[in-house]
Amino acid sequence: MTAIKAFLSEKKNRLPLFFMALLFILIFCAAWISDDSFVAMRSVKNFLQGHGWRYNISERVQIATSSLLLIVMTVAAFFTREYYFTLMFLNISATMAALYLFYFKQEKSVKQLVFCSILFVFSAAFLDYASSGLENSFGYLLFALFLLRFFSKTVFDDKDIFYLSLLTGLILLNRMDTLLIVFPAWAYACLRCYEGKKKRLFFLACAGLSPFILWEIFCVIYYGFPFPNSYYTKLNSDISLDAYLNRGISYYLYSLLFDTITLFGIAAGLFAMFYKPADFRFKTLGIGIVLYLLYILYIGGDFMGGRFFSVPFFICLFVLPYNPECAVFNLKKSAFFIIVCLLTTGTSICVHSGPVCLLFKDQCLLEENGVVNEKWLYVEAYKYLNGVETKEMPIDFLSKQKGNVQIYFTAGFKAFSEPDIHIIDIYGLTNPLLVRLPLIDQENFRIGHFLRALPKGYKESLISGKNLIQDPEIAAYYDKLYEVVSGDIFSFRRFKYIWELNTKKPFPKDHLFKKTSLSSEQYENILKNFQNKVPYPEFLRLIADKIDLPVLQKDLKKYDFHIDDELVINLEKPSHSSILSVDMERSTFGCQFLGLAFFNTEKKAVTLVNIPFSEQMNIDIPEEARKHGFNQILITKSNCLINDLYLLKKFELID
Repeated sequence: MTAIKAFLSEKKNRLPLFFMALLFILIFCAAWISDDSFVAMRSVKNFLQGHGWRYNISERVQIATSSLLLIVMTVAAFFTREYYFTLMFLNISATMAALYLFYFKQEKSVKQLVFCSILFVFSAAFLDYASSGLENSFGYLLFALFLLRFFSKTVFDDKDIFYLSLLTGLILLNRMDTLLIVFPAWAYACLRCYEGKKKRLFFLACAGLSPFILWEIFCVIYYGFPFPNSYYTKLNSDISLDAYLNRGISYYLYSLLFDTITLFGIAAGLFAMFYKPADFRFKTLGIGIVLYLLYILYIGGDFMGGRFFSVPFFICLFVLPYNPECAVFNLKKSAFFIIVCLLTTGTSICVHSGPVCLLFKDQCLLEENGVVNEKWLYVEAYKYLNGVETKEMPIDFLSKQKGNVQIYFTAGFKAFSEPDIHIIDIYGLTNPLLVRLPLIDQENFRIGHFLRALPKGYKESLISGKNLIQDPEIAAYYDKLYEVVSGDIFSFRRFKYIWELNTKKPFPKDHLFKKTSLSSEQYENILKNFQNKVPYPEFLRLIADKIDLPVLQKDLKKYDFHIDDELVINLEKPSHSSILSVDMERSTFGCQFLGLAFFNTEKKAVTLVNIPFSEQMNIDIPEEARKHGFNQILITKSNCLINDLYLLKKFELID
């Protein structure tokens, strides 16, 4: 107790404590959990009930991107028997531990402390993913521990190599692709300790990396595959590099527009790393950051704005105080420092970055190529304070749907269903088969949401326990896959299939779909497969000639429709019009594409149009539809976000 009082009474600790307290308040008051983390919760829940680390208890699928978080959460939930608040507590604790290391285990000047703290306070990426239920907070802590040891010495001994290797293994266990960041620095440390210690160095490195190595061995034996299912989602997408780069550029532009501070912090850190050429430690870390930033571009970024920038941002700020000679802190009378702080704060407010984003919530939700501020999308439903007030999960109603096999568009929303309910995730993130099938549309997609069509007979196969898939090639592949994910773990045949499935590509990209655009028949099949979606399974049907759509009329709400609805407009007589004029209002986030199917009097699809969405559209009706006539129009949406709301304000056919 005396030591704590002495610590608090020291003047040098007051400013760091102030900023730590401020950051804790900002994180705690808007602490939230993303829907992706609910997938891990279901896996942990099933494990503690004796079913193993599985999302669906009948299939062994590695669904967690962060294996470390999955393991730690399992241990914690064993004692708490609760998942939501437990995960949030782990996230916030890891973030605050990382901030403690930054503020109290590093020597830094007041200038450095204030400068970095301002960036922390106004970085949307850092604050948003300080809770979130994702791996970011553990990344903060592990990299803080790694950097403290890495910059403590210029020459490394055996203990250093073991410690750095152990942290490297845990970093990989937390998120594998961060290998790009840590590997150059870790390799440099090993090379500095290499002289005459070849065998010993190898032993120390393997001993330190053993948690990650053992986990990978476990994954191959238990799951049949070494990587998380999310990896195979992109591996089997056959999307062009140009399409990925286009999404990646949009990801950068989103952060540049809505989270300028985070990119500024990364740039400042990289400047400090390459500004001191005499110390190669800075360069190795800078090379790792640059590789990771290029990797983000290469994979198309993510749909969660700023998610992949938060850890590089933290690393860059953590490294800044190690280079006091950097020009950021070394100009006369701190003129540059003061200007940068003012510009940083002003820019943050102007572009709605950081916590002030709440004041401009609608703008922050605007998406570009599917990138969105995920926190403000879910914060009202899943933030910590809501849970305290209601004492129940806001998505509980979604877990009460009936049916042993259910098809759903977001696996996380079904996390609290009973273990015996099998959830088919249409994006394949939790499904071993869909994730290995080609995409429906390789042009119009949203990163992290790669839509696959269900093979005919697949749902029936899950219900009956027999392979009823109609496509012979897919059926043959499913036999092997079923043996791997559901068969006897230690059978010789299973290990034979594990080798085969890990070394051969499942299907050619044109096996299921010869074109990137959907045909009418494919579109109808997909709609049929999705008819049992919840919570809005029914079509909203309107008689076009009887629709009165004044913009300000209050009863327009009856014409709202959601992501799970398809709006069917019936015409009283066949039309041969050439233009369809539609005026639709959407909520703060929405779809990228609007699909229209025109049906003739025999209820057969005449043609299908897939166009970029805008609120006011004059759509050229395809010649085939005009020629044969149509009396029914189906309007649907693609690449949308959940629970999106659309308001039909104008509908007019023009000859």
